[in-house]
Amino acid sequence: MHLIGSYPAESADEAVRAMIVGSRGRLAHLPDGETGDRRNWVVGTIVSLRDHPEPRRAP
Repeated sequence: MHLIGSYPAESADEAVRAMIVGSRGRLAHLPDGETGDRRNWVVGTIVSLRDHPEPRRAP
């Protein structure tokens, strides 16, 4: 099992526990869940790119 992305937990402990339970022991490495200020990092990235002249939305 390979996890990609983030898990929006309140703490790293909560994120790791959720991954352990959900993976049923199939994970060798665990992310910290992008907690705290990093919790919604992807939203900030989307907002910063929204008005950029180069990226275009695919139909």
